[in-house]
Amino acid sequence: MNFAQNLLLESVYRHGKQKTLEDEGKEERLKKAIVRELLTVKRKVSQEAERVILFGLLLGMAEKKSRIICGAESLSQLAEMVKPCIPYWNGGEFRPGKYHVPEEELLIWSELSLEVVLNEDGYKRYEQLFTELFPEEAEKIFGKK
Repeated sequence: MNFAQNLLLESVYRHGKQKTLEDEGKEERLKKAIVRELLTVKRKVSQEAERVILFGLLLGMAEKKSRIICGAESLSQLAEMVKPCIPYWNGGEFRPGKYHVPEEELLIWSELSLEVVLNEDGYKRYEQLFTELFPEEAEKIFGKK
């Protein structure tokens, strides 16, 4: 990860940390847990960036996931927020969860596709997320829809 990328990621972390610590409506135990989870997000993004994953995707995930985490009102809610964004398959389509971050789900699909060949539904979901997040690149890859 280069200096500029590291600086951007650090600013996302510090902004969330400052916002959390200044929130007088949150109890200290919850604040500490939120800051800990923000650091976990930062570390995960740093690790993924070392694998040469598209940094814009990682930064988007960090920003959205951090924003969600900072909004936690209880430890149990925080525990739900930090879970990976794995959508629910209802037999006809994928349904995102309450604390869904599309960038995180796309990363999961990308990593999965390196291990196994995606079935038709998985490929469609991957294409849908990619198109949503990178419309110009998707047009070049998948053509106009």
